[in-house]
Amino acid sequence: MFCGRTVPLTKEHVWPQQLGEVLPNLGPGKHVFGLTGDPESWVVQDRPAFSRAVKIVCAECNNVWMSRLEMAARPIFEPRILGTRRVTLQPAEQQTLAFWIVKTAMTLQLSHPTRQPDAIPSARYGELYKEQRPPRLCQVWIAGCTHDDRPVDLSAPMVGRCRVTPLKHFHPNDVPAEQPTLPAYSVAMSMGNLAMAIFGHQYADSHARISWTGPMGEALMLIWPSPGTPVEWPGKYGLDYDAFDALSKNFAPYI
Repeated sequence: MFCGRTVPLTKEHVWPQQLGEVLPNLGPGKHVFGLTGDPESWVVQDRPAFSRAVKIVCAECNNVWMSRLEMAARPIFEPRILGTRRVTLQPAEQQTLAFWIVKTAMTLQLSHPTRQPDAIPSARYGELYKEQRPPRLCQVWIAGCTHDDRPVDLSAPMVGRCRVTPLKHFHPNDVPAEQPTLPAYSVAMSMGNLAMAIFGHQYADSHARISWTGPMGEALMLIWPSPGTPVEWPGKYGLDYDAFDALSKNFAPYI
């Protein structure tokens, strides 16, 4: 899915399998996939946590740069997923973590058993592979989060969530109105105590950037493009179940 090679294909775990070694053993769980507005797309699979893998990457990508990225990013994302302590992210660590977050989001987008969503354009996959960094026209934030206030009908432990949202009506103010509207995308992910958000567009000449205000702005910390200074995690506020939903709902005008 990154380099364009078609053989030999290998399986890539959607979330790192090693997380099963550090998070509590939750026993049998459910993996739920679906597209908003497409009731027939919803699929529920009973399987252990972190066992979902998809055959979409070539052996060279999987065993070389993706393996290196996982090794470099694990000491950075693991303490945040566990939420055991405050952590300072230096600029180089911010780029590594953002790289891993976007790679994970791209993998998740292609993990649906029967559908092929395309919110994140295929060209961005190629850019990430070629440049070995997140796409230039995207932003990545992290925050602390909890699922303790989830609805009572969600009784099973909730390990993580992901929403990849195509934005068909995003048109930056600094782009002439007569220029065609290009698809954009947003992603909201959580794993353990780590929340992650991505926004990206395809207007090469635009300087448009998304900013968060109020408590959301004090919860979310931009790590790509790196602010160039250390970032303290978690922020002043954490995201609860409803606030995580707002990461996607705030983009509703562009859907």
